[in-house]
Order: sequence, then C-alpha cells, then structure tokens
Amino acid sequence: MVTHPSTPPAVHYLLQFEPQQHRLKVCATFTAPADGVLTLMLPVWTPGSYVVRDYARHVEAFAASANGQSLRCDKVRLNRYRIAVGTAPDPVEVRYTLYCR
Repeated sequence: MVTHPSTPPAVHYLLQFEPQQHRLKVCATFTAPADGVLTLMLPVWTPGSYVVRDYARHVEAFAASANGQSLRCDKVRLNRYRIAVGTAPDPVEVRYTLYCR
C-alpha cells in the first residue's frame, strides 16, 4: 500500500466565541509535517463574490507551539502563514483570534 505524500494531516479545532467582543478564538492542532514547515492559508474569496478579500487582516495574536515551546511564525503572503516546526514533536498547536464584526 502506498500513501500519497501530499495527504494532509488531521486537524482538530477548538472554537471559543466571544460575542460581546465580536471575536472568535481558534485553537487548531496539527500533526507535525515531515518537512519541518507548516503552511496555513486563509481564503481570499467568498462564494458568489468576484472580489479578492483580505480576511487575514482580522487575525490577531497568531502564535504556534509544540510541547509548550513557541515556534517561529511568519506571515509570508496576504493570506499565508509559515510555521517553522523543525523537529518539534506532535502535536503542533496554532492559536489566533479572529475579529468578526
């Protein structure tokens, strides 16, 4: 049996809503990728709309960690974040707050 190398790892989400502050706290847990780099993207479109959107501008306090140790996170494009996982053990935890007003 051959496993496709680009099969994405499982992702688990924990969402915490703060309606009075118009915020959503997101905690996403990933399996550490074999190549040591985790790249995450937000959409830049909405179904039925033909305008490129900047949803990432509403992201606050983006951070990642593994086994309690902070990992380097860089915003490398309008909607893309790169996390240097290296040889960090599983799981990799990504946390951010999304302003939703």
